[in-house]
Amino acid sequence: DQPPAISRRVLSAVAAITVVGLALRLHALGSSSLWRDEGFSAALVGQSWKPFWLSLPLQETAIYIIVLRAWTYLGSSEAALRSLSVVCGTATLPAVFLLGRRLFNDRVGLYSMSLLAVNAVHVTYSQEARCYTMVALAAAICWLIFVEAVADPQWAKALAWGTSAGLTATIHFFALLILPAQWACLLLRRPCGKTLNVFAAATMLALVIGLPLIALY
Repeated sequence: DQPPAISRRVLSAVAAITVVGLALRLHALGSSSLWRDEGFSAALVGQSWKPFWLSLPLQETAIYIIVLRAWTYLGSSEAALRSLSVVCGTATLPAVFLLGRRLFNDRVGLYSMSLLAVNAVHVTYSQEARCYTMVALAAAICWLIFVEAVADPQWAKALAWGTSAGLTATIHFFALLILPAQWACLLLRRPCGKTLNVFAAATMLALVIGLPLIALY
């Protein structure tokens, strides 16, 4: 069953937690110099266009690097380069709320996003010019779409899940591990043959999207 509409009180709580999470991720954002891996990201996006595109197939985070290259039009300082991760990290908070709410209830969603908002590891990676918070955001969205597809295994929802899983894997190839985890959850529900066929086709779509780019790494 679909959860009821989100109340104004809950929306206010989500907004407040998101603002706190954003403040933590913005604190002292540009106070330190780029470390080695961040410097690697900065060097990649700082190239002229031809060597930039030629180097992409060799990068495990090609999609992130493309987005970061576009992001540098806003600035190329330490804070500017890291701000993309801040945005992705902060956006993950309401995504986690929606996932917790869909699986359980509003309270679980609020608790989940609150824990993530103040999680030291997530805050740290939200302040690095690397792909980690982007892939975390994509994974949260992928799980949310997966839950919806399992609840109502229609072709459109299943294919949306397969597309999101494939795109998440193109941000970082380790995200392909989402597929076996989600299949384990699906099989625990003992789905009918039709549902299995729908999800098998969606999985093939995910692999078609993700594997060609992964194969280049």
